[in-house]
Amino acid sequence: MKPHTYFMRIYIEDTDAGGIVYHANYLSFFSRARTEWIREGGIGTHELAQQGILFPVCTVEIAYRRPLVLDDEVVIFSEVIEIKKCSISFLQKIYRKLDVHTLICEAKIKVACVDKSLKPICIPDEIIKIMKKT
Repeated sequence: MKPHTYFMRIYIEDTDAGGIVYHANYLSFFSRARTEWIREGGIGTHELAQQGILFPVCTVEIAYRRPLVLDDEVVIFSEVIEIKKCSISFLQKIYRKLDVHTLICEAKIKVACVDKSLKPICIPDEIIKIMKKT
């Protein structure tokens, strides 16, 4: 499967007092990229939530290599490492748009598929198809 790509820009609200992207915001960027991947496949997260399907993050292993700053344009590559019955593991990487050879940040992120009561449920086939289609 080839990685999904998502482009975005760094805004002032993404940075700390020193003008550098706050470390926790990288997780938001990765989440946004995964969300857009699903949306591009034709399914909105609001629609999933209405069906009682949620994807909370279970584990994160993250490595910050270089800082991002205000107005940087970035590309986030997301790929599936593993799909299990009730979870998906991703490898996600951030690069500056104009320098896709220098890694900024990378993370291995595992999400679970749960219902509204937070009990594990099988990942819907339509989600698996989107993840495998890219």
